[in-house]
Amino acid sequence: MSQVQYIRSLVRQATLYREQGLYADSKEKYEEILSFLGSNRQFQNAEKLAEAVQRRIENVELDLRTQDLRDSTLDNIKIADYSEFSDDCTSNMGCWIRRGVSWTRKWITNLRLKGGLPGKKRVWP
Repeated sequence: MSQVQYIRSLVRQATLYREQGLYADSKEKYEEILSFLGSNRQFQNAEKLAEAVQRRIENVELDLRTQDLRDSTLDNIKIADYSEFSDDCTSNMGCWIRRGVSWTRKWITNLRLKGGLPGKKRVWP
């Protein structure tokens, strides 16, 4: 395998690791490319290639920090307790919502019966 093919294979591996979310492995492959470029200075554009690889390492480090921040945020999120908003009358909140809907329905029905609102004049049970 020639040196160019070796570098290309390392770049492919690093890109594949990054796409799979294996950021630490991807960073290792990019660092391996940098060390290989440092030991072999026979390439024409070794400096430009090293700069491009360094930018990719910075992007991978940003992805690592983002993943760590996301993980720590998800660990700190408390699971919401929606039982207080249930429809049963075991909690005060559920009964209040039911009474509020019931009161609104009666109020609208009374307005319609008096002719204050257009629409069918229904009496709700």
